[in-house]
Amino acid sequence: MKKLLLLFFMGSASVSASVIDTAEEGVNALMSQTLIDVRFLDNAEVKNTDYQVIDDEVELFSLFDSFQSDSIINLFFVDEINACSGEFSGFTGCSVNNSIAVTNVGSFQAELNTHELGHILSLDHLDEPNNIMRLLDFGNTLFNDDQIDAMLSSDFVQVDSDGFFVEVKPILVSAIPLPPSIFMFLSGIFMLIAKRIKQ
Repeated sequence: MKKLLLLFFMGSASVSASVIDTAEEGVNALMSQTLIDVRFLDNAEVKNTDYQVIDDEVELFSLFDSFQSDSIINLFFVDEINACSGEFSGFTGCSVNNSIAVTNVGSFQAELNTHELGHILSLDHLDEPNNIMRLLDFGNTLFNDDQIDAMLSSDFVQVDSDGFFVEVKPILVSAIPLPPSIFMFLSGIFMLIAKRIKQ
């Protein structure tokens, strides 16, 4: 009976390596040089196992199409990104239109989130020492004056009495919990019968 219950429990579980890590304090510290406040909205969740690992751009665009907004930037947290902008290899982040997909990178999360936010706010990669838009290189924290001017001109940047800001919606991509199946149930019964026959 213990084995049967274990199989039932395993059959209804789901696993996701990603978690929401906005690194809000670090992102706002990096963005403070631009005068743009990053306002993180309430977390959301997309339950779709197909989008936990992004293997092609069809999956990427389907994920991004699941949340649409004119003024809000969507920040999706996924387990793995293997395709972005026509290139195929391991990525930590990818941005298109108003959506960003990132993986969890630990202590460099603020840099990654800010780098991808820079893309949404019109910035390209720049091979300039210490520039946060430098490709494939963590440990960079600066924007130059031209980049700041470009970001302030972005359609996503809004203004209120507190100054410039953008709104970002953090979204966790998680697995759909799998219901126990008849196959698992029958497998458990078979294991119990096999155990009794051996005794």
